[in-house]
Amino acid sequence: MKILEIILEDESKNIYAVGDSLAVGVMQTNGIKGNAEGGIPPKEVLNRINILAKTYNLKGAIVIVGTGVPNGPSQIDLVNNQIKALKDAGAIPVILGTGPGGNVPRKDGGFNKIDLTGLNEKLERICSTNQVKFTGPLIKIDPSMAKGDGVHMGPAGYKQVYNMVKAGQLGAVGTGNKEESEPLVKIEMPTSDRGPACADIQKVLKADGYGELLGPFGNGGVDGIIGKYTRNAIKTFQEKNKLERIDGNPSAETVGALNALLNSKYKDKLTKSTEKDVVLGQAPGEKWHGSIVGKQKSGTNFVDKNTIRSYLETKGFDKNQIAGWLANIAQECSFNFGVYTPNDVNGPGGGCFGFHDTFDGKVHNFTDMVKACGGENAWQSNWQGQLNYALSTPAGQQYKAQKFPTPAKASEWWVRNYERPGQIELRVAQRNNLATQFA
Repeated sequence: MKILEIILEDESKNIYAVGDSLAVGVMQTNGIKGNAEGGIPPKEVLNRINILAKTYNLKGAIVIVGTGVPNGPSQIDLVNNQIKALKDAGAIPVILGTGPGGNVPRKDGGFNKIDLTGLNEKLERICSTNQVKFTGPLIKIDPSMAKGDGVHMGPAGYKQVYNMVKAGQLGAVGTGNKEESEPLVKIEMPTSDRGPACADIQKVLKADGYGELLGPFGNGGVDGIIGKYTRNAIKTFQEKNKLERIDGNPSAETVGALNALLNSKYKDKLTKSTEKDVVLGQAPGEKWHGSIVGKQKSGTNFVDKNTIRSYLETKGFDKNQIAGWLANIAQECSFNFGVYTPNDVNGPGGGCFGFHDTFDGKVHNFTDMVKACGGENAWQSNWQGQLNYALSTPAGQQYKAQKFPTPAKASEWWVRNYERPGQIELRVAQRNNLATQFA
């Protein structure tokens, strides 16, 4: 397909498009300028973003991005880089979601089967981490995709995307379309001890008064993992309802009883779970057996302190707050955001602030950080996401709200209220000296 270079008709709105065939559709339908071509991978999309930034002044412009044809785990890193390149150019990125996938016609009369399962969830996490707008799944904007190839929208869909962007009608940052949540109408049989179906079971149990038994993990006990606490809640439910099997397992009989309860009391009151409701890592209350420890290795992602300083300035940090964080980052990871330790005081840990989990599930800061940064294949390269996660914690919000008189006071506050290491007085003194140097 020929590269498109189309002149914007509505110059006052300063809206561009860049990327794959979805961006081509936005450009053709709405007559806006940009740089797009069908069938290109995320790496080529990044190249076209750089070309777009050199061709036009993107400061303050909205850029609609088709992120590229999926090409494996590296897609997450590349989309993060696409967003960074646009932000560096002063643009406001809007990331296009995807359709469900299907058979896309080729010029020779054949078809290419494209599977897009789970890609919307990945894109949503990336957008949430980077604080940019996301359209949500495109099938919610253009339901006719289901009757087409499952990848491309019709003209009405591309027009709708443009109108939503122009009118500022997208959902909140990282959340996509306002209608994205689906009602929970049926619990599916779980195929393992972790996943959206497990989260749906927990939601119904929680709604019916079993919340305390589920434990203080995830979202009020809803973490998508059938562990010791959830099995105890299921067993109590089985006993109360006099089921044949009382063993704490989500059997077909148990799921059937939960569905009957759902339809009789909670129909249209609960939302269907997705992968984003499933916490990465261990089943709370049990010995760690999750995927992160088994797969993760320490990596190398050194970030210059001045780059970090510039990024924190965009977050509204003053010079003392910046120096305080730099001192702690220096001590925790030596500015290597890819560092990982399998057993850091009874649990894994890693990242810029030594984010930490415990094997008993009571502390899960590392798991939460990994999830916020796009998953186990993305967190080590997503240094901005690590900082954003730290800022999103209660301690991070309190830190940002305070006005510290000196860099040392800022560093000390973070050590005492977030890091809380052993030999705390020694650590405070070490980091106070560093904070003064970084001021």
